[in-house]
Amino acid sequence: MAAYEEQEYNNPFSFRIWMKLFPFFKPYKKFFAITLGLNILLAGGGYPCASVPELCH
Repeated sequence: MAAYEEQEYNNPFSFRIWMKLFPFFKPYKKFFAITLGLNILLAGGGYPCASVPELCH
C-alpha cells in the first residue's frame, strides 16, 4: 500500500470565490439561517454559570 503524502495549502481565504457561490445557495437560505442560529445557540453563547449561578451544580 502506498504511503499517504499530505499536501500543504497556503492559499488565503478568498471571499471572491464565496461571492460567486452564493447564488447557488439561495434556495437553501432558510436552512443556512437555522444552522447558523443553532451553532450560535449551542456552541457556547456564553457561560451560564457566570450570569446565573443557580444553573450550575
